Amino acid sequence: MRQTGLAAGAVGLVVQDVIHVVQGNLSQRLVSAMGSVLILWVVIELLDMEIDRLRGGAFKLQLFVGLALVAFIRKVLVTSLASHDLWTEGLYLAGILVCGVIFWLVSRAEAGKR
Repeated sequence: MRQTGLAAGAVGLVVQDVIHVVQGNLSQRLVSAMGSVLILWVVIELLDMEIDRLRGGAFKLQLFVGLALVAFIRKVLVTSLASHDLWTEGLYLAGILVCGVIFWLVSRAEAGKR
């Protein structure tokens, strides 16, 4: 039941952002809608992993590293509209790079187990 509420909330967030894009303030709301779509994608992946795990599948660490990567990407999308200094943007981009490398390493390790 908890997963259904989470999915409904994520879909509601996307719908709300699309309505705001239609009403005005296109650039800021469009970036916000893209971030909401990333959240919806993460929720779908988490639900898929939970179903797979309930069927006897293995725990996938790759998904949680991917979640961190998506969170950094969403943060960069949202903060690109705000006026942050170059140092802060560089730290966010470095976080994406680190998460990307970790994601790649975990993906290789999980593919080697199969």
